[in-house]
Amino acid sequence: MSVRERDANQRDEDFARQASALAREARRAGNHPFGAVLVLDGAAVLTAANTVTTGRDPTAHAETNLVADAIRRALVTRARAPRPARLPDSVP
Repeated sequence: MSVRERDANQRDEDFARQASALAREARRAGNHPFGAVLVLDGAAVLTAANTVTTGRDPTAHAETNLVADAIRRALVTRARAPRPARLPDSVP
């Protein structure tokens, strides 16, 4: 195994441990033990845990919570982005 492969495996294991920690937190909160980690370019950018029981939402699995958070963040970022100036329609 190359150094690069070993480093990649180590990072994957670190992310799996992070998801496991989220699962334990979910269990302590009264939910099923599941966690999710979104990784981009080798870094964890978002995390989420299962909240089906405490949120009384049968769709609130860790991965769906993570996707919902990513969408919310994208919408907020888009809403805050500067808008280009628009000329009135009467200007050629």
